[in-house]
Amino acid sequence: IALLERLPELVTTSELALILRCDRGTVQRMVYRGQLTPFCVGRTWRFDREEVLAALRRPARVENG
Repeated sequence: IALLERLPELVTTSELALILRCDRGTVQRMVYRGQLTPFCVGRTWRFDREEVLAALRRPARVENG
C-alpha cells in the first residue's frame, strides 16, 4: 500500500496490474465484482489512486461455491 501512495493520481488497468503483481484479467474481474470502480478515458479504464487504496483496505469478501 505504501507504493500505491506514491503513484500518480490516476493509473491504467495495466499499471494497476503491475503494481498489484497480477494479470490485467484479475483487475478486470475486480471491477466486475464491484471491488474497484474505474472510469473511462476514451476506451481506456482509469483508476483513482485513493479509490484503489480504499478498496485494498476493505476486508475481502469470501465467496462460497
